[in-house]
Amino acid sequence: MKRVLVLPFLALLLLAAGWSFGHFDVRPEQLERNEARWAALSGAERSALRERWNELRSVVRDGGPEADQLRRRLGTLNRMLQQEGDREVSSEELAARLASLPSRIQTHLGLAPELHWDAAELVSVLRADTRRRMDAFLGNLSHEGLMRDEDLAEFYVASWDAKVDLALELLKREALFFESEQPAEELDELSEMSPLDLAARQEEQRRRRGVIGRAGRLLNLTEDETRRLDSLADEEFEQAFREIVRPAARRLLLEQGVSAAVVEDLVARPYRSLERTMERLLLARR
Repeated sequence: MKRVLVLPFLALLLLAAGWSFGHFDVRPEQLERNEARWAALSGAERSALRERWNELRSVVRDGGPEADQLRRRLGTLNRMLQQEGDREVSSEELAARLASLPSRIQTHLGLAPELHWDAAELVSVLRADTRRRMDAFLGNLSHEGLMRDEDLAEFYVASWDAKVDLALELLKREALFFESEQPAEELDELSEMSPLDLAARQEEQRRRRGVIGRAGRLLNLTEDETRRLDSLADEEFEQAFREIVRPAARRLLLEQGVSAAVVEDLVARPYRSLERTMERLLLARR
């Protein structure tokens, strides 16, 4: 009975391993694992799995909101699979990890675990937190002149799914801007990454270099400085940025011939704004 109950999730797992943005491209080692799992199933289990598989394929083929929701679910599963590298992950193990997400969300949002938040409450709080972050991100883009006022106004009246899609698209576009000096082949590979995976990659770079992009490669922070940045919690990063990165950014910009008055204006900005402006200035001075 337990194996039958896990079949719907196994169908999602197999689809996640082989489905990426509308086409199948399964690695040989994953095919071997899929074939081994298939061979271990009984006839009834294979029929149930085949039926669930066809249902999911129909959702993908027909498009619409259900397909978009499935795409996001598969994207989450895919990222969890990729984090394991070549290690085989059982459907039961992956299902258990997904079941732990509510408690991880509570921790992320700083919610008291003893209050026993139900799923609907968690979704509501998480959505409010996501909306706050998206508003701040897009508002900052608008302030920097990187997003037109009419596009920002359209965002505020869009559906929730449309807002998320637009925010992710802009997040990826900005992330790729900081990678513009990469070789064409590597840039193509980065372009295939999901917005969240690309953002996570750059967050790691920010912890190692202080800022991302060309400026991050030129700041030359000391090992002690990068070690400190890498060890900090998110809420402590802004303070460390003021103490470590701004002085280094000031030196770099002055060395690049930027006037002292402009430099002081730049280093007083929030770090994401400083990152963008430094990248534009340094690219223009190559």
